[in-house]
Amino acid sequence: MAGVGRPMLAFRLHQFDGHGFTGLSQVTTVGDYWMSRCTSLTALDCTGLTQLTTVGDFWLSGCTSLTAMDCTGLSQVTTVGAHWLSRCIRLTALDCTGLTQLATLGDWWLFGCAMLTALGCPWLPLDLGILGAPS
Repeated sequence: MAGVGRPMLAFRLHQFDGHGFTGLSQVTTVGDYWMSRCTSLTALDCTGLTQLTTVGDFWLSGCTSLTAMDCTGLSQVTTVGAHWLSRCIRLTALDCTGLTQLATLGDWWLFGCAMLTALGCPWLPLDLGILGAPS
């Protein structure tokens, strides 16, 4: 399976249990708006997405109940589009240490995540200015 976008999302989300992904370990690309506005999602463990390399815009944007996300399994991801995790107003913890191959991160990521207190991103520059604002 090469990619997952909006049409595939409805079919595949029955395999998502909130703590990991089953049946999606071979996905390499997900399209724009994948899992955006999943307002009941409270935590996300991405360790099962081991082959994922590219994520489109608005991934997990508007997931207003999301409090924590573990990205340690996303070691193959090189590109994440704009608005990743934007408007996740309850997000308090994000572990990005697994994003070791990340080369491109779109603008406005984490925009509106004012409750974020634990951010594990060793590759992140120290001088962010306004978190999520495009540079």
